[in-house]
Amino acid sequence: MNTPPKAGRRILTPAETESLQQRVADHEEDISTPSNRNMYNPDRVNDPIERQGNERIKRVLKNGQPDSLNKHQRATLEGNVKRDIEWLQKSMVPKSHVNLRPGPQEPGFRKAVNEMATKENSPEFQTVAQRAKNGLRQLGRDSNLELYRPDSR
Repeated sequence: MNTPPKAGRRILTPAETESLQQRVADHEEDISTPSNRNMYNPDRVNDPIERQGNERIKRVLKNGQPDSLNKHQRATLEGNVKRDIEWLQKSMVPKSHVNLRPGPQEPGFRKAVNEMATKENSPEFQTVAQRAKNGLRQLGRDSNLELYRPDSR
């Protein structure tokens, strides 16, 4: 199966959004705090480099938010995400193999490690995985792909 092109932008996770919002709020608080000898000078915090960094964070926050989807767009996206996850599951090492430990009692350990290294680290897999994660975030779902790892083969 040919993989479609990589998604153009990355949707932020809720944790990333919260962290970036906190950084913006901290910066705003720092530049509005009066200085005294126990605190650093707000002018130093509001220098051009700090302002550029803060503006960049604001752009990332704006561009990283999910789009508003109508019913048709949502249904199409759900179908695409389902197709991507099914494709990923065929290339994923199952949970029963992931939990193997090195040693003579686990002869399949090395095979599982090699399989994971070649399949799950391939550029094609990473492209589809990122697209699936973005789709899941767009739909408001948990984007942890471990939830979709098959139990066994």
